[in-house]
Amino acid sequence: MPLQRRPEDRVGLLISFEGVDGSGKTTQARRLAEALRQAGWPVVLTREPGGTSLGEQFRRILLQPPPPPATGPAPLTELLLYLADRAQHWQEVVEPALRSRQMVVSDRFIDSTLAYQGVARGFGIETLIEVHQKLGLLRWPDCTVLLDVDPRLGLQRKRRQAQTATSLAEWSRFEREDAAFHQAVAEGYRRLAEMFPDRIVVVPADADPDTVFQRVQAALRQKFPWLLP
Repeated sequence: MPLQRRPEDRVGLLISFEGVDGSGKTTQARRLAEALRQAGWPVVLTREPGGTSLGEQFRRILLQPPPPPATGPAPLTELLLYLADRAQHWQEVVEPALRSRQMVVSDRFIDSTLAYQGVARGFGIETLIEVHQKLGLLRWPDCTVLLDVDPRLGLQRKRRQAQTATSLAEWSRFEREDAAFHQAVAEGYRRLAEMFPDRIVVVPADADPDTVFQRVQAALRQKFPWLLP
């Protein structure tokens, strides 16, 4: 059922965007933030990893391919860096914004860790939920928009965006992973959507950005009828 309560009855809303690489999360998160501002809501647009000065340093370590012969963070190191990033992000950006009744739109949040590290890296979804809980980091978005697209199409989009050899050389560590890794991430997201159907809305993202955004708005209007005109 749609969530009927209005924001004046509580703190702000946290809406996250999730999906495989190339699903269009960043574009759709920006468009939603702008639509919310036009509707009169105070909005914080943020991202993980990143969103804070310290988090942006974590982001560079996590996403930038290291120069040879270095191999980048080991899987456990990668996980711990994401947890550190989330702790800083929540304390410095997300929680203060929610307490001041702002709408927070985040390009990735906890579900990315559960899909990428929990499934694709093999740590396990349930294990990582327990880790978040024990560390005091188990905070779920009010709504997660999962942009559903075949990971092969997502990577094709990323490759089309990379027009030069230099751009291709700057692909993130995750974009450079093999097809099996990206399929595992997609499977992780499917499992999460099944586990949390009340929180995660699945939006087909195999169309152009305008069509996808229409779908995003329709899904959010159904869940929060008061949110968008």
